[in-house]
Amino acid sequence: MSDMKYMVKRGHTFYYKRKYPVFMQEVYGTFFTKSLKTRDINEARRLRDMMHTEFHREVEEAQDEGRDVPLVIRMAKQLHKLKGSAEDTPEGNAEAGLLDALERYVNKHEQTEAENIKQALMIAKAKKDSPSLRSLLAEYETWCADGLTNGAVRDRMKMVDIWADELGRDVPIHSCLSEDEAWSFVDRHIINSGVVHKTKQRRLNTLNLFFDWVQSKRIVNRNPFGNIKLEAIRGRRAEVKPEDTDRKAWSDTQLQTVLAEFSRISKEEKQQVSRENASRCHSITLIAIHTGMRRDEICSLQVEDCTDGAFKVREGKTASAVREVPIHSAIKPLIGSLIDSRDTGPLIKGLVPGGPDMRPSWNIGKVFGRVKKSLGFGKDYVFHGLRHTFITKMEQADVSGILIERIVGHKSHALAFNTYSKGQTIEAMREAVEKITYDLKGTDKL
Repeated sequence: MSDMKYMVKRGHTFYYKRKYPVFMQEVYGTFFTKSLKTRDINEARRLRDMMHTEFHREVEEAQDEGRDVPLVIRMAKQLHKLKGSAEDTPEGNAEAGLLDALERYVNKHEQTEAENIKQALMIAKAKKDSPSLRSLLAEYETWCADGLTNGAVRDRMKMVDIWADELGRDVPIHSCLSEDEAWSFVDRHIINSGVVHKTKQRRLNTLNLFFDWVQSKRIVNRNPFGNIKLEAIRGRRAEVKPEDTDRKAWSDTQLQTVLAEFSRISKEEKQQVSRENASRCHSITLIAIHTGMRRDEICSLQVEDCTDGAFKVREGKTASAVREVPIHSAIKPLIGSLIDSRDTGPLIKGLVPGGPDMRPSWNIGKVFGRVKKSLGFGKDYVFHGLRHTFITKMEQADVSGILIERIVGHKSHALAFNTYSKGQTIEAMREAVEKITYDLKGTDKL
């Protein structure tokens, strides 16, 4: 007897025919049927064995998708797969049957399942080769991760994910090109979001970057967000910032309070890890207020970066962040104790990397935040405010803006330093740094 399992012959052509699992039959029909496009039985048997793989892949995809996906969405997705099938074929008959079932479902449930039906119709009406947002977003995130840090990828994807969730991730990209809907989304989630203009523009840019990438792959030829322009802001002070967005400089009295608390925790806390973290925060805070360095920059310092009376910052947020910062005489004893006769290794020992980018400064930021909050300081007092404190002290000491920019790693728009040698620049910065002082009432000692 010939082997005809999972095969049927219609006319002169062999077909692959296999029953779907019960949970798929409501959407996919009873049988998976596909033409093997051959009249030769031996060739049909060979193709049948290959067709098993396609059948199992479709079943696995349905299982991964889960049975919680609304029925109307599953019907629309299957209809989209069958779109354009020839008439009087198993695929064509299945397409016609699904289309009829979808229309009846929409007529019956359009009042109670409006959102699901809207997504289903967007899926069903899209052209056959239009990829879903789900598949494109996964590929785009992988592409971004190839050249960006985890935190940058997260920021790049945040607004795009909100947009995709609102439309429905199973919706094909060609059904997402309405400029009216794009404007409506921007109005609700960006324009009226209560953030400053710069942040609004950055969020809009992330949507445009996604569509730039999609267009570069020749999947679509237009960007629904491309013509959206946010209202121009005239002058830096033209827009009022939301409350609690300014980072305030710390006064000497406030610094005394924070440093004293770190000192207390480092001696009295029962858990060793808490004592050690408080000690590290105490040291890092003192370095920050005497150098204006960022938290990441301080926590990334190696012993070999602390030579010739200066910190060598080897990388940072911008090209200007790479610089040398004179070590203030007030913290030289602290730096000496942190180095402790070592030739290599981190300046601040024992930092545990954390966060999406596994930065050594992550946990320090968390500890600093918890302690200052426990002392009653609000959202406008943050670690970055220590940098503002340093800059304010420099300005009060009549240090030139050019020197301040060079010390803290801001981009300078002046050309004055082009005439200085490196040695002259370091000496000028050293003199400037020594002009600032703090009244810490002994809290700078553990």
